Amino acid sequence: MNDQPVEGERRPRPQFGELATPEEQRAAIAVPDAVTSSEPVPVEADRPASRLAPSRSVPSAPKAPRPAGDAARAPVDRFISWGLLGLGLFSILQSTVALFDLPAAINAFFAPEDLDAYGPVGAGRVLGLVALVVYIALWVLALVLVQRRVGRGRSSWWIPLVAGVVANVVVLVCVGSAMMIDPAIAAYIQEMAGTPPTP
Repeated sequence: MNDQPVEGERRPRPQFGELATPEEQRAAIAVPDAVTSSEPVPVEADRPASRLAPSRSVPSAPKAPRPAGDAARAPVDRFISWGLLGLGLFSILQSTVALFDLPAAINAFFAPEDLDAYGPVGAGRVLGLVALVVYIALWVLALVLVQRRVGRGRSSWWIPLVAGVVANVVVLVCVGSAMMIDPAIAAYIQEMAGTPPTP
């Protein structure tokens, strides 16, 4: 086939530099003059990365999405966590009056048994306040830990549960100690348990 243009026809305009001379190609891609025409003209893939684009930080790899099971459990976990915290707050509000004045609460509890009035009032009040402070402190700690773990998308339902168990153990120990340091109440409890009172 004859690639020569027919007289009177216009030659098609060259595109992408295929009809350019080697000098024009080197000038277009900014190749130094030291490269001779016998050497192959470098293409974009052969050029260093610093000449292809301005330097910029490489973006970090995207985080892998959480499994579907974790995403489905997250609302349930949050609901249980906040529900247990609400139950703990209700328990604190309900027991605040009794723990704040523990001797009066013990007297009211044992009033039907016709026992003597509670004796060690000072020690009973201290034990009641200790129980109340520990109860509130554990609830606040559980609230902070739950907020942090929920913010990170981690399981948190067990935190208020553990805090509630520990708080109830502390309250029971304090209240039990306050009752057992009163001789009349200690003798009554031992009698109800079927054990002889200690001399």
